[in-house]
Amino acid sequence: MSAVTIEPPFPIFTDSDGAPLENGYIFIGTANLNPVTNPLATFYNAALTIPAVQPIRTLNGFPVYLGSPARVYIDNVDYSIQVLNKSGSLVFSAPSGAVGILPVAEGGTGTSTPSLIAGANITITGSFPNQTIASTASGSSTSISNDTSTATNLFPLFSSITSGTASNIFTSNSKLLYQPSTGEFQASIFDAANGIYVNNQTVSVSYTIATGNSGMSSGPITIASGQVVTVSSGSRWVVI
Repeated sequence: MSAVTIEPPFPIFTDSDGAPLENGYIFIGTANLNPVTNPLATFYNAALTIPAVQPIRTLNGFPVYLGSPARVYIDNVDYSIQVLNKSGSLVFSAPSGAVGILPVAEGGTGTSTPSLIAGANITITGSFPNQTIASTASGSSTSISNDTSTATNLFPLFSSITSGTASNIFTSNSKLLYQPSTGEFQASIFDAANGIYVNNQTVSVSYTIATGNSGMSSGPITIASGQVVTVSSGSRWVVI
């Protein structure tokens, strides 16, 4: 007698709180490009004959076709992915090798190898869509590049140890995001464990406080020569 693994027949997408993604939006596009503006052809069958119009909507966490859970297929190419909740807020995005959410046509499994080169197998545990990706990459070092141009939010990576060899790398979720092009971190709550928030007393790079946001600085504050702080209509910048 041989053992059979029981697996979900359809991919499940979760919202930022871990609940099944209800009335969400899924965009699939060209790798390393914005999938919203650079969509790929997507389909509801492995023969690639039933087009899936984007954005693909979700019901109880499942992509749906004619009201029923469905699998989504693309041709055997790399792709980018962006998932939004019903309010249009970002839940998950990946520019390339998008964590194997979609089954790939032509017999593929939909499992992609992460863009990570390591001397041994590494497991990446991700919050979206709550799954583990095993890397079979090999080599003697890890390739690192200084990304200052990506204009979409990325998930920072963490380790559970501070020395030795890490066997697991953990991703953040949408509650902690980083955008390389601006250097901005986003977090649901910032907790100053030592009781002190610190800011530089010089604004050295021009900045716009967007509509719907307000800013606060501990003064005195100097704006460097040639730089400008723009406060959008309805927003505030308070220096205390």
